[in-house]
Amino acid sequence: MKGIVAPLLKSARITLQLLPSGTLSGQLEVATAVSQVLLNLISNAKEALEHCDREVKQINIAFAENAEGVTVTVADNGPGIAPEIKPKIFDPYFTTKNQIKEAVLGCR
Repeated sequence: MKGIVAPLLKSARITLQLLPSGTLSGQLEVATAVSQVLLNLISNAKEALEHCDREVKQINIAFAENAEGVTVTVADNGPGIAPEIKPKIFDPYFTTKNQIKEAVLGCR
C-alpha cells in the first residue's frame, strides 16, 4: 500500500506512517476491499492537507489486533470535518470536493 501512494503524497510533502503492532508486524495482508477504503481515506486526507498551511503534514495508519480481529485507525493532522457537515458524511454521493478550497477550518 505504502508503495502505491508514496509518490502521490511525496509531491504534496505529506508523510505516511504504517504503524503495525504486535504479531501483525510484517504480516499485514489487506484484502482488496479494505485496500480501496484505505486508498480513499488517504486520498481524502491528501486533498485536505494540500490546502492546509501546516509545515508538517502527516497521515498515520495504525493496525491493532483485538478480540474481534484487527482495528485500523487512519488519522491526519489536517483541518478535520466541519461540525455542520458531520451528519451528512455517510450520505450516498455526499461530497465537499468543490468546497474544500473555499474554506479550510482550523488548519493553521
